[in-house]
Amino acid sequence: MKQIFQRYALALFWLAQEENQISEFMNECQQILKIFAKNPDFMQLVKNDALKKEEKKEILASVFKNEIPSKILYFMNVIVDYHREKYIQEIIEEFIQICLKHLNIKKGTIYSTIPLSDVQIQKMEEKISTLLKSKVILQNQINKELIGGFKIEVEDWVLDYSIQEKMKKMKEKLLKNRKE
Repeated sequence: MKQIFQRYALALFWLAQEENQISEFMNECQQILKIFAKNPDFMQLVKNDALKKEEKKEILASVFKNEIPSKILYFMNVIVDYHREKYIQEIIEEFIQICLKHLNIKKGTIYSTIPLSDVQIQKMEEKISTLLKSKVILQNQINKELIGGFKIEVEDWVLDYSIQEKMKKMKEKLLKNRKE
């Protein structure tokens, strides 16, 4: 299945590259995913086998016609033509991953016990971007288990300055000293 997602995602990427609009296409596709997430019934309608291709295309056009570039809408219609609409979300997610890799952008999460301001997140993004030599985009998530401090995860890279982690290390050190 992953090969199907990749083939279609690569086709859209090549189109975006040809148009010199990789970032724009990626941003539009992120908006499409948000619409899908907010309206699961809409996705079920598009995936419904009882509907004909033309009906599905009309539904897509009615929702997206003035919202996204016509080439992305055309691409979504091609997906419907080839009976791949069940995978439309996965194809778009794969396309976004290809774009992020091409643009050297890494997404991550900054966990904290309280919500961080946009300024705080932006400062952390700048510091981590320098450290990882990539543009980093962080999303803030609340995790009360940290007790205090913060923890950043970007792909497989982790920076943990939480009180929870410090307590864990202290416990390990105490247990190690106890055994000696």
